[in-house]
Amino acid sequence: MSASRFILATVAGGVVLFILGFLIYGIALASFFEANALTPGLAREVPDFLFLGIGQLALAAVLVLVLSKWRGADSLAGGFKAGAILGFLIAIAWDFTMYGTMQISNMTATLVDPLLAIVYMGIAGAVVGAVMGGRTAPAA
Repeated sequence: MSASRFILATVAGGVVLFILGFLIYGIALASFFEANALTPGLAREVPDFLFLGIGQLALAAVLVLVLSKWRGADSLAGGFKAGAILGFLIAIAWDFTMYGTMQISNMTATLVDPLLAIVYMGIAGAVVGAVMGGRTAPAA
């Protein structure tokens, strides 16, 4: 994959992750995760969007790197499938490690988050796959 395609796929994936994260975690399920927090008040009132954006771009870059080697992930459907699997595994690893070492969330939130990651990373994977699989039109 060319450097420009890698950058484009990373930026596209990062934007999707940022927006979906805001919609899922910041709006739709914010009260759910707040109610299932073991240590209330840890979340910032207003997120630091610079660092949140850097984190989403880094996650998108991981997604692009993995999907660029994942057979069949260079399409909308293939990207969704690969992104969903990767997201689920990353979330299981992260959430269970945090549950085992810190008092952040209860088991309910620990089990729900990986299911959300299927959708969150699946959609981002679909966008990344579509960008990676995009072909330029032949010259006329």
